[in-house]
Amino acid sequence: MRLTNHTDIPDAWIRAVVRAVRPSGISNFDVRISNFDGADGRGRAYWAGSGYHDRADPFIVVSIAPKKKFRPAIYAGQKGYLPHTWGTRQEALVHLLAHELRHLWQAKHTRGMVYGARGRFSERDADAYALQMLRRYRRGEFHDL
Repeated sequence: MRLTNHTDIPDAWIRAVVRAVRPSGISNFDVRISNFDGADGRGRAYWAGSGYHDRADPFIVVSIAPKKKFRPAIYAGQKGYLPHTWGTRQEALVHLLAHELRHLWQAKHTRGMVYGARGRFSERDADAYALQMLRRYRRGEFHDL
């Protein structure tokens, strides 16, 4: 995994989160963490690489609000996404990384239509996985962090 980090969050912490939330069978991917002008965060998975970002390997982009702008958020769930909450930047990053890594897993392990989706990728499945990882993080099950 190649990591490019443009935030004040330590690289070692981000690498530990990626190791903790990475679904089995996923390797050779790149991660970029950048700052976001909004009040929370967002993510995107490029399962076949990205010409725009000049990457041939699967690639994840996660953007997170800086410390002074970040606000805890409650999402009701819509358009296939499940309801969830973020209390801290760390929780948001755990959720976003797990969600986007699950999309890479879906690209590698699913064939044809996925239940609850209009195609190969399911936001509901990715959110369910991210919520499971977020609960484990909140319970202190990630020992490297």
